Amino acid sequence: MASIYIGGYGAGNLGDDLILQSIITDDVDAAVVAYGKPLIGERRPYINFETFFNDARPILEKYDTLIFGGGGLFWSHDHIYEMLILALLAKNLGLRVELRRIGLHGIQFNLKAARQLLQISDYISVREADSFDLAQQVLQIMNIEIEQDYANSLLKKSVVPVSDKLMIGINIGSTKFTAQPAFANHVSTIYAELARRYESSANFQYVPFCIHISDENQNDLHRADVLFQASDGRIKLAQGVRSVKGLLNVCESTNLFIGERFHMHIIAHSTGRSIIPLIHNEQTKYRAIADEYGDDPIFYESSQNFVIDEISRRIDACINNYEIT
Repeated sequence: MASIYIGGYGAGNLGDDLILQSIITDDVDAAVVAYGKPLIGERRPYINFETFFNDARPILEKYDTLIFGGGGLFWSHDHIYEMLILALLAKNLGLRVELRRIGLHGIQFNLKAARQLLQISDYISVREADSFDLAQQVLQIMNIEIEQDYANSLLKKSVVPVSDKLMIGINIGSTKFTAQPAFANHVSTIYAELARRYESSANFQYVPFCIHISDENQNDLHRADVLFQASDGRIKLAQGVRSVKGLLNVCESTNLFIGERFHMHIIAHSTGRSIIPLIHNEQTKYRAIADEYGDDPIFYESSQNFVIDEISRRIDACINNYEIT
């Protein structure tokens, strides 16, 4: 059965490209619709999303199944509507339409179109229990299954590196960090104090999961620079992260992760690393993945002293659990 996949691939989010890497590992003949060249370290043919959307009919006619594959696809009112249009066209052409291993957080941006999209789909699976509940309780869609995120099939347990210092990887997923200076200062102060407090026993690095150079809200490189400045150079940007392979190489040498990113959780648990989830109250997607793995999140809304002390308690436990040479 010839399938064509649509997702957030090629937009600079390494989590989405990690999903794509997993998909094409399992389905080597899959056709891919992407926003740009996917950062998967190989020459993979793809169909540009804008080109596809503007004239999808002759392309869809070549395939049997349209799959919206993985990730948080409901990021805006317009994109939800675009997915619905493509699904309706595919159904009209006789294709099977599937939504596989998706997250439903964001459906509130266009609830009516999201509900119709799920109603006309032939198969739906979500990647965690919170999306399962959203489908049933908010969209009234009952014919749905839970399948682990695509990346789980690609990632394997690995040996945790041993050294004289713990390697701690940080990532800040919240767009509030860019939009609200007070929040950025609050978070920067927390991480700067942790880097100072553990200077003799841990190295801190910012692990970029999003490298949208043109989108300030999604620019991890900018966030890394802010933390570098705030910590007087103690928190450095992880080097060599320009592809999925580079990201996984950096994660391989990391003992402990702190932050929100969905795929940070996936990587940590799949490879056997520790993670401390930091989220704020509006982050339903990140809270969902923390709940999925039973990790107690620490909320940014708490006082700085509380957050620093709670993270410190967990870092101490992590140091005690690792054999430091």
